Amino acid sequence: MDYATLVFHQIQNPLTFTWNLMIRAHTINGTSYEALILYNLMINRGVPPPDKFTFPFVIKACLLSSAVDKGKEVHALAIKTGFSGDMFVQNSFMNFYFKCGDSNYGHKMFDKMRVRSVVSWTTMITGLVACSELDAARAVFELMPVKNVVSWTAMINGYATNQRPQEAFKLFQLMQLNNVRPNEFTLVSLLVACKELGSLKLGNWIHDFALANGFKLGVFLGTALIDMYSKCGSLEDAERVFDKMQNKTVATWNSMITSLGVHGRGEEALALFAEMENVNVRPDAITFVGVLCACVHSGKVDDGCSTLFSSKASHKDVKDSTNWLFKAYYVNQIFRAYCCLASKVLYIILILILILSLLAENQTENVIDASFPSHSMHFSLIAVSLYGWAIKQAVNVIHVGTYITFEETHVLAITECIGNQGTCLVLLRSSMDQFRSLDFVVVPYASVEGVGTFAPRYLNDELIGTSNKDHHKHSYSYPQDEFMWDLKHAMKLKTLLSACGN
Repeated sequence: MDYATLVFHQIQNPLTFTWNLMIRAHTINGTSYEALILYNLMINRGVPPPDKFTFPFVIKACLLSSAVDKGKEVHALAIKTGFSGDMFVQNSFMNFYFKCGDSNYGHKMFDKMRVRSVVSWTTMITGLVACSELDAARAVFELMPVKNVVSWTAMINGYATNQRPQEAFKLFQLMQLNNVRPNEFTLVSLLVACKELGSLKLGNWIHDFALANGFKLGVFLGTALIDMYSKCGSLEDAERVFDKMQNKTVATWNSMITSLGVHGRGEEALALFAEMENVNVRPDAITFVGVLCACVHSGKVDDGCSTLFSSKASHKDVKDSTNWLFKAYYVNQIFRAYCCLASKVLYIILILILILSLLAENQTENVIDASFPSHSMHFSLIAVSLYGWAIKQAVNVIHVGTYITFEETHVLAITECIGNQGTCLVLLRSSMDQFRSLDFVVVPYASVEGVGTFAPRYLNDELIGTSNKDHHKHSYSYPQDEFMWDLKHAMKLKTLLSACGN
């Protein structure tokens, strides 16, 4: 892309086709932000104008960059320039709104379409499924004048991934009665439904059906079969499928390593990890979690740590400068040997540790101490949410806030948790000394009179009495909800901090 960009900028007057080519290239190569910069440059120059092919590429870049407002701006320009009536453009914008969670506007886009292709109908179904509106998706599916295999698969996948596996199989039977031949992705969706049902018999039937109808063990089908057999208790079948697969991606290796670990065969998982490196398949975050999980299940934590620590030096993303020390079961051994973890690994490792250590050993009353550098504060949000979940063993995290700067204490995150024992707040606190010490504080609502539900984005200086104006403006929201704060909420926060002894 660097060379392509260099050549592009040498062209004095690029055509619209050339701009579209560069925008698309950045989008599909993971640099969607650069695609948006090019689009802005193109619009600011005014020559050449965008065409109907420009908008689908740009709106995809907006989607990948989570630039919702920019996407709406692009939509407005499409209307202004007269391209909003093009079916290809309409499908792109409809997909954008659905994937941004705005099902109402996506539905309006669909209703305004004068001509609808199979892609339009399928996009509508997929969008409603993504918004968990399965009944509405089924109603649209029934109205389709012509249904192809993609449409059937979209609806089957919707049922399978939304805990309605029986309906997925009923729809598959109807698909067969309509003489529509399934594709590989149809079978993958049915395998997901099998996992939900825990039915090894149905899984075997789908496997036999695939072989009888000439399906090869491709990456998607093979990996789904491995996962299904493992979840349904037949690790031997999973191993046979893995051995027969000619092409294996990192997802395939991860599935097999995790399956071995779940079934308590940690040594084999470690051996498979070593084989994975020998064939030059680069591990990712899920790989490392699978190996650690396998080691914890089999009691081989030290072996797992030494294996990961001695992995090839190319895994620079796993060797950050973050120093961790969790006082819980198995955690000291893990992090003494392998204390350098990057963001993606940290997220999943936290889940692993809290589930296997805190819950399994019933140590939910322990206070966990950790050390973070200041640039790693966003890890705190994940940590506090997961700890709140572990505290009650059946917790649903409702709100998570962002950084709040206080006079003597940094309250990094607040989460409201609902568990079997009632509702509580979980705070993540830090001293002013460069965030060197963090601790979790669990405060039941009953102990603080008048405390309501709140999840701050940030507080103004007048409310919290601090002169540090820059720190709390660096906000990170998980999830990305907007919260409004007033003086009453600030006073409640002070009351809560007083009840915590600080």
